[in-house]
Amino acid sequence: MHNLAFEGLTIYSNTAPWAEDSTPRQSNEGEGLCYLELDSGVPVLAIDGGYNLSFVRDHVREFRAVDAPREGSQFRSRGFFLARIAEIAAGNLDPLGEELSVESIPPKPKAAVCHVDGYGNLKTSIRDPEFDSEQERLTVEIDSRTRTALYRDAVFEVGEGNLVVAPGSAGGEDPYVETVQRGGSAARLFDEPSPGATIAVR
Repeated sequence: MHNLAFEGLTIYSNTAPWAEDSTPRQSNEGEGLCYLELDSGVPVLAIDGGYNLSFVRDHVREFRAVDAPREGSQFRSRGFFLARIAEIAAGNLDPLGEELSVESIPPKPKAAVCHVDGYGNLKTSIRDPEFDSEQERLTVEIDSRTRTALYRDAVFEVGEGNLVVAPGSAGGEDPYVETVQRGGSAARLFDEPSPGATIAVR
């Protein structure tokens, strides 16, 4: 892990994709809260669902369920999870439940849309160093929808309305690229792809 840990650091990731079951849910049941200890020694409390844990999968040395309700509120993160997180962050590990298998965490997708933000920007699992910096024009294909994009070192190096592939804000020294339409919505250009959709950049 590139980011430096510091004493007392605990990470809480509150992202619930509600993706494991598309059928109606009783009492707003959702994915469970889990506890991970990374090889850096940093404890992480996160929702075990979708690709949430995939990007740290290779750095997990302990993986356990947390005893917290999975149903009963639309806002479990506020109503149920915060109390458990406070206990664990204070050093009380009593809420930790059964050990889970790291193998149950899906591997990080090699070339996929990972997140669509509120601006319609497409965050991907493709690292920037995979691109040839001499290549200025790219073809981006998502679910059989193809568009031409410019490759730049930063999103704002293109004019309004252009589609650009550029290093994003996540990934540290080797950032993951984003596909962005400046002043518009890349998601709309690709018919609103869902996280997990395969993306090909040529």
